[in-house]
Amino acid sequence: MSLESLPGKSGLGPGAHSLTSARIRSWNTDELSGWTVKGESLTDRELWEEELMLGLRTADGIPASLLTDYPPEDEDNYTPGEYIPDPQFYISMLVPSTVPGNLRIPEDRWFTADDIISELLNALF
Repeated sequence: MSLESLPGKSGLGPGAHSLTSARIRSWNTDELSGWTVKGESLTDRELWEEELMLGLRTADGIPASLLTDYPPEDEDNYTPGEYIPDPQFYISMLVPSTVPGNLRIPEDRWFTADDIISELLNALF
């Protein structure tokens, strides 16, 4: 599955963030009434990060391939799996979702979701 074919994620309300399948990250300003929408176009790397961060905050989770097929900055020198040193360690922190091939954060770890996501991102950067 390519990153471009991944479904969008929509945030609702003031301060909410969204990701469309058209490589656009948008967000609502944080005013309680009359908020406006702002946005920006994403690189492959930023799109991967957004899909990881937003997807792991849903019951559907993320495709397991996101942890092994990280989009490189330099696609000519890319080997699948090279960007996450031990993908199985991170995969073991997740459980299968109801979507075939997807992984999600287990319910008993929802309150530590930000820590799990941060660990994944810190493994890369």
